[in-house]
Amino acid sequence: MIKLENVSFDYSDAEDLIPADKVINNISLEIEKGSFVAILGHNGSGKSTLAKLFNGILIPKSGRVTVDGMDTSDEDLLFDIRRRVGMVFQNPDNQIVATTVEEDVAFAPENLGVEPSEIRRRVAEALETVGMTRFRQHSPSQLSGGQKQRVAIAGIIAMKPECIIFDESTAMLDPQGRKEVLDTITKLRQDGMTVVLITHYMNEAVYADRVIVMNDGNVEMDAPPRQIFSKVERLKEIGLDVPQVTELIFKLREAGYSLPHDLVFPEEGAEAIEKLILEHKQR
Repeated sequence: MIKLENVSFDYSDAEDLIPADKVINNISLEIEKGSFVAILGHNGSGKSTLAKLFNGILIPKSGRVTVDGMDTSDEDLLFDIRRRVGMVFQNPDNQIVATTVEEDVAFAPENLGVEPSEIRRRVAEALETVGMTRFRQHSPSQLSGGQKQRVAIAGIIAMKPECIIFDESTAMLDPQGRKEVLDTITKLRQDGMTVVLITHYMNEAVYADRVIVMNDGNVEMDAPPRQIFSKVERLKEIGLDVPQVTELIFKLREAGYSLPHDLVFPEEGAEAIEKLILEHKQR
């Protein structure tokens, strides 16, 4: 779906009169169609810059980014690229442009020149996907943060993309709002959508097929969640946390208890600890 070949990027000015450190440093990677990839990293690690390179919001200073084989440096292809790769940002208020939910979701397909009957069908389908159908005539200003973010997601879905990038889209939400967005991501995944999630929340990343850890413009790690979060000490060295259950198991292992090192879900952590307690009682 998305391919980066030896990509570097910095924020120096056009004439390079103001030198800048590389934000992205010679990265090569691929995002497969239908996959769910989480990207983690401390502030300034380059993760959000990487996301903006994925759909041509930013163009690499060197190297090549392609989306379905289309080079993002070709301005004539940017329209098609951004139709394939939609992006949901941190603040939903920055993506809401209309006075009702229904009008807002219809905005993008209208600008694409889609036929009115097809727009109505897409809007209804997108609102159903994000669970916002009953709010279609509401003003976005009356909605909660999580509901606004779901409307923003519906607006992207109505464009019929093949991939959606969530750039810290749950960062401004309360726990309920984050759950609503994650439930939406789960449904999109079940429908075969390619999802890239940029997040600070480790408990969100555990549901991904693959986790990419950014550190100072480089890919520090790239593996399934269990393998990534088993490296507790290294993650902490580069300023990242691990899921709470992983932290608890790590502390117990340090204290000498025999427990698996790759647990990431609360249920399996509870099961492992219960098993350990029963074994000690039987001795």
